[in-house]
Amino acid sequence: MKLNPTELANVLRGLKKGAHAVTLTAHTLTKAGAEKRATINGFLGVDYEAGVNRRLERAGETPNFVAQDPRWGHGGPIVVEHKGSFYLRINVGRTLQKDFFRDGMQISAEEAGDSSRDESGMKLRKYKLQSIRSITMGGKTYMVTQ
Repeated sequence: MKLNPTELANVLRGLKKGAHAVTLTAHTLTKAGAEKRATINGFLGVDYEAGVNRRLERAGETPNFVAQDPRWGHGGPIVVEHKGSFYLRINVGRTLQKDFFRDGMQISAEEAGDSSRDESGMKLRKYKLQSIRSITMGGKTYMVTQ
């Protein structure tokens, strides 16, 4: 199904409370101006504070983490609005693929200025809805038109 970013925001806002497994592909820019094309697995609607405290407890530490309010944006646990743009909040589980391009040519992560590492743990990220090319959730794949 094809959706524009506004229609995708409406679909995401309509999700029931709780965590939702998703796979998404997004095209973003690195700080060095290269295009990053990434496909990731993750969860929407995750209770970040509870998740961090569960990890602390499993590690034998005191589960006393208290999440702070976001520094910018407002909205629900899945879609956040900031300065007229909509962002998807996702707890990234795993990066399936990550490629970098400059002037249509594939380049290395180092050339692209990418310093991100694939580490374990709670990784809450925001993706601008306009950067998302596709998202699969609940057995449906949505292609996002620009």
